[in-house]
Formats: sequence, structure tokens, C-alpha cells
Amino acid sequence: MRLLDRYLFAEWAKVFVMMIVVSTGLLILDDLYNNFGDFVAYRVDGGVVLWYYLLRFPVFLPIVLPLAILLSLLYVLGRWQRNHELTALRCAGLSLWRLTWSFWLMGAIFSGLLLYLNTEVIPRAEVRSQLILDEMRDRDQTRRAVEEEEVVRHLTLRNKAEDRFWFVDYYYPERQIARGVRVQGWVGPREEGRLRTLVAREGSYDYRTRQWHLTDLRETQLNPMTGEVLRSAPMATLTLSAEKESPTMMILLASRPKDLSVHQLYKVRTLFPDEDDPQGLLYEVRYHGRWASTLICLMVVAIAIPFSISGVRKNPLVGVTKSVVLFGVFYILLNLFQYLGDRGWVPGVYAAWIPVVALTLVGLIYFARASRPEGA
Repeated sequence: MRLLDRYLFAEWAKVFVMMIVVSTGLLILDDLYNNFGDFVAYRVDGGVVLWYYLLRFPVFLPIVLPLAILLSLLYVLGRWQRNHELTALRCAGLSLWRLTWSFWLMGAIFSGLLLYLNTEVIPRAEVRSQLILDEMRDRDQTRRAVEEEEVVRHLTLRNKAEDRFWFVDYYYPERQIARGVRVQGWVGPREEGRLRTLVAREGSYDYRTRQWHLTDLRETQLNPMTGEVLRSAPMATLTLSAEKESPTMMILLASRPKDLSVHQLYKVRTLFPDEDDPQGLLYEVRYHGRWASTLICLMVVAIAIPFSISGVRKNPLVGVTKSVVLFGVFYILLNLFQYLGDRGWVPGVYAAWIPVVALTLVGLIYFARASRPEGA
């Protein structure tokens, strides 16, 4: 990196770090204002509070990172333009791309960082920080959870491909044992088949063979048209092939789609082969949204550079206002297309990518115009 590049980057980095600190600090203060009463009432140790906000920090970054990049570029490039530093450099033969390539590089790096945060770090941080609040607000339950074995209650799963429903009352992850297992499916085609219900006291799932082993169960078959019981018999054991109906999948379905990583969203999507399934659409949109987020920081760079340079020729606030308005339009479009995608009016991949790609192209067009020589 040449001396000029180091100077430009260092000047921007100072403002960028300040923006990150201020923006994150405001979000932390807002969160602290909402939870301060609980922290005091439950006499939470200061170390626990510190650990809670360390976990919340990566959760705040997708909010503050694009905004910090936008405002820092607007401020720094606008100041250089007002001081005629950029004008002098461009008159010396340096192109706008040559002057700003380090900002594009950082935009690409931050886009990759944002993808990693959204797919891997934030889902775990959300769960762990929420666990701290839950433990704080119910200490008796926390003490029992320490003394007793961890248990997940009321898991459900519907496998549309196999036309089968699963209900699990209690699942113990440490032992991988399920209690109160009920399975409902069909013997033969639905139109002329028999409704089959299995009720087992206990079951376990073998991840190697991808099979459920049910014990102490009763099988009931009935005619769905008449309600006549055709078979009802106890069984000691039964093995069911269930490639996609594991306890892990049931736990993922019990979580909010936005709390899942990209790998988990990909797994859950396989349960919904029907593209019009309302529940499957939620996971489809958020899965593609994780990947579309890779362009957000580059989009911000594409918007900030041309507007910070062109706007100051007449009024410094013109370019700033245009870029901030355009940034706001992006988030409006993002929420609008997510709404349309959740309802199946727009395919999930389009709902996720159209707002990001559209605003990035707009920024690139303005960047190309700003790169032209004066009078061209």
C-alpha cells in the first residue's frame, strides 16, 4: 500500500472506528435502559452484565456496520472535497477508482465479515445472551436446571414427503432419549389407505443409520372415512427409517428462522419440497437473505463515494441527504420484499437479492458518472 493509500485509509479508519464505537454505545445504552431494572432487582454481578454485552456486540454489528461505513465515507470524502484535496489529486491524473480502491477493498472484507456474523456467530450469540436473561429472571428454574438433566419439551415435525407427523413430549439431548413419542402416518395411499398412529413410551434416534428405535408402544390403524378401528395392538419395539425426522431437525423447527445459521436453514428447507408451503417460504427467504447480505457493505460504498463527491459542489448537505435517503429506501425495499417473499408473491431468492442488487447497481451507475473527467 502506497503512502497516499495509507494516508487516505488512516484518515477514514479514525472516523469509522469512532462511528462504530458511538453507534454501538448508543445501542448498548438503549438495551441497558430496558434491562437495568432487572439487573438491579436480581442483583446481577457486574461480570455477568459485561459478558452479556460482549455477547450482544456481534448482534449489533450488522446494524451499525453499514451505517458506520456510510457516514464515515460521507464525512471524510466530503471534507477532502471541500478542501480541494480530491480535486488536486484527480487533476494530477489519479482516477476516482485509484483514490478509493482501498475503500472498496474494505467494503468487500466487511461484506464477508457480515456474512460470517449472520450465518455463524449471531445465532449462537442470540441464544446465549437470551439464556443469561432467562436465568436471571427465573433463578429457581435455573437452579433446578443445574440439578436436573436438560430437557426439550413439545417438539413437532411434519414430513410432507412421507406424509407423516411427529410429536415428542420430552427429549433429553445428553442421552438422546425421547419420551412420549407419537407418530401419525398412512398405510398405503392417503385416498384409499389406513391412518396409522404409533404411541411409544420411549424412543431413541440413531444418527448413523438415521432410524428411530421405539419401545413399549401401541399401533392403531383406522379407517379415516368411517373412524372404524382396524387394528390396535401393543408392540415391544419398532424401527422406523427417518432420514429427515431427527430430534435435531425438530429442535431447529422450534427455533425462530432468523435465529438459525445458513447451514441450519439449508437443512430445514429440505422438509418443504412444495415451493408454495407457507412455513417453508419463511426459511427460503431468510436462507437467501443470509447470502444476499454479503453485498450490503459494498452497496454502501457504491452509494457513499459518488454522492459525497458530487453533492459538495453545490451544497455539502445535498449529497449526504441523497445517500442517506437512498440508504433508507434500501431498508424499506428489504422489508417490503421480505413481506412479499414470506407470502409467496415473490420467489424467495428474488425477495432476498433484488433490493441489494438494485441499490448496488444504482450506486455503481453514480460512481461511473462521478469518475468521468470534468466536462465529459
